[in-house]
Amino acid sequence: MKRTTYILIGLFVAGLCVLVGGMFVMYCLGRPHFSNQINLQGEQLTKEIPACRVIWLAQTEMHTEECSVWLANSFLRVLPSKGEKNEFSCSQKVNDYLKMTVMGDTLKILLDYPLDKLLQELKESRYVAMITGDMQLNLTQEVECIINDIYMQDIALKNLTKDSLSINTSNSMQVDSCDLRALHVARSGRNVEFQSGKINNLHLNLNMMDNWSVNVQECRIDTEYLTGHNGNVKLQKGECKRMFWIPEKDDAKLQVTLTEKACVTMIE
Repeated sequence: MKRTTYILIGLFVAGLCVLVGGMFVMYCLGRPHFSNQINLQGEQLTKEIPACRVIWLAQTEMHTEECSVWLANSFLRVLPSKGEKNEFSCSQKVNDYLKMTVMGDTLKILLDYPLDKLLQELKESRYVAMITGDMQLNLTQEVECIINDIYMQDIALKNLTKDSLSINTSNSMQVDSCDLRALHVARSGRNVEFQSGKINNLHLNLNMMDNWSVNVQECRIDTEYLTGHNGNVKLQKGECKRMFWIPEKDDAKLQVTLTEKACVTMIE
């Protein structure tokens, strides 16, 4: 038998295996694994929101055994208010699915997209991308804390001047052109970038964050307070004047790589 014949037979068998394998996967999973989209972008709507100390952004569960929804291209900008009122901006379509509730000193902004509607529109899809577009918060001085539990929504703080601000998010974060006496990062996601501005006292919980970086050319930090169980950090030249390590347990460790003479103090 000629070599060409063997090659043709091999290609036929390989193609048959791929076809049978694909049919088996489709049979086991029941639904095709292609991604459809729900586009909620559009004309922006800006509205006043109640005075509060804490703003909590959240979403309802968007996962079932049949379908999973993930947010794409979602970004939250946090800027100072131009007046004496807090403001929130988003697309008109997103606003149709928002619920706002005041709980004591906390304002909860809930993205509540009904899954029964989702399943009617995209009943053949196992994975769905929801494109919400940008959102924006304009804050007064009374707001002291932002909690963001909207999945995969990155945050950018820009042009803020405040005595104290606390951030609690599962997503990446940027700090740009801010003047903050104290910034507390209680939780963060993949990356935290301190790009520019001035921070007198920076508090970081190393247990609740991944990567963080400081642009030492544009961002000035006076004192860093690091807490956690274990940590490994590199203190860049000119990054801060002092660093304090606050261990959460007796055997906690912090490994610091120095690039210049620095003061690192442990607080027991």
